[in-house]
Formats: sequence, C-alpha cells, structure tokens
Amino acid sequence: MTDSAATGRYEADILAAMDAIAAAIQSAGIDVYLGEVAAPTPSYPYAVVWGQLAIPQGLALSGDRVDVRTTVRVTVADTTTRNVLLTMARTRAAIEGLKIEIEGRCVHPLMLVETQPVTVDQQVTVPHSDRHPLYGVDGYALVTTPARECHTREDT
Repeated sequence: MTDSAATGRYEADILAAMDAIAAAIQSAGIDVYLGEVAAPTPSYPYAVVWGQLAIPQGLALSGDRVDVRTTVRVTVADTTTRNVLLTMARTRAAIEGLKIEIEGRCVHPLMLVETQPVTVDQQVTVPHSDRHPLYGVDGYALVTTPARECHTREDT
C-alpha cells in the first residue's frame, strides 16, 4: 500500500518530505531514523526525523486547498553536549535550505524556525557507562504549494 493510499494526499507529501530530509542527513554520514529509534542500542551520534501531519491552509479559486504547512523536527542524540552541538551543526548544513521535490507541489526550501536547548535524557544510559546521552531538537518549516499556484506567485 502506498503512503497516499494509506493516508490523504497532504499526509503522503509530508511523509515524502520526511524521507527526503532523512536521506539528506544520512548522506552527511549521520545515522538517522524516521519517527523513532528502531535499533535496540543505537550508535551515537544519531538523528530522528519526526513531526506531525500538516494542516492545509488557504483556498484556491477552484476551492482546493493551497498551502500545506508544518514543522518537521530533527532530534540529535550524542554522548556529550559538545558532540550534540557539532552533530546538530552537521544536520543543519545538510538540510537547511534543502529543496525537496514532490510531484505536483512546489516545496519551499527548508528553513530553521526553532531550536530547543541540549538536554540530558535521564531515561537512557549510554551502554557500558553510567552516563546519560544528551539531545537537542531543531524545527524546520515545511511549506508546499500546488505547482500551478507556485509558478503564478513567482511570476508576480
């Protein structure tokens, strides 16, 4: 079953965008998971791409929804604050401004819109130590517009 068959069109677009973000992070040499960590004991550092489904906004003259907006978050985990910050910098370099292609949609370049401080994860212990890993979270605006609407806006 395809993502669009299991969900609506907008939800499938968000899932496709999350896949593209995860692929860009992976290409930067960082292990990445979608939604949750699938490994029982992941290697550090790693990133998790997650978010919520989008809320379509605006109406075209046809009555169709125009813009789809959401925030995609990237959590980075590592063993020290410094390592988290360095890995967050690598993920930012890999995905900030990323131009994702989704059929029939104009996807605006990803833009960093929020960040959360590095925090200790008291629920997890780093294997073979008594230390807890740390994590930081960045949020990126994901905005898509129907391709036909995007060209009209760019021409004006």
